[in-house]
Amino acid sequence: MVNELKNNIRRSGHAIWLFILVISQFLVSGLAAQQTVLYRDAEADFSNLVKEYEQGLYGRCIRSADKFKAVYKEPVFEQFALEAEFYKLKQG
Repeated sequence: MVNELKNNIRRSGHAIWLFILVISQFLVSGLAAQQTVLYRDAEADFSNLVKEYEQGLYGRCIRSADKFKAVYKEPVFEQFALEAEFYKLKQG
């Protein structure tokens, strides 16, 4: 009886460790997926905005300019943001 109890405790201990391992794998893989979503290319987004303007898609260009300014707030992208505002004003 005592040996059966010890074996049950050992098995449940292994199950707990297995559960913790599986949960940690899900958390790690979830974090990796978030990092790829966060990466954006400001130069490509800005050139798409310019293409929309050149194609006469003015409403779409205005939305892209607003989105650009909302996403890229860092000082590094300030010149792009100013030009995006310029394209937006040219439409309006």
